[in-house]
Amino acid sequence: MIQIVLKQIYVLDSLSRKNLFILSTMLYRQLLNEIIFIAKLKSVLD
Repeated sequence: MIQIVLKQIYVLDSLSRKNLFILSTMLYRQLLNEIIFIAKLKSVLD
């Protein structure tokens, strides 16, 4: 899923390097938040 999104980002030449960095940072934060959420959910269920 993430690899497909990253490929789409690289295809879009209109995005500047700065926008690409901001977008990748947002994707990374979202992924991190999901991992933390899943970890909390597992700790509650266990």
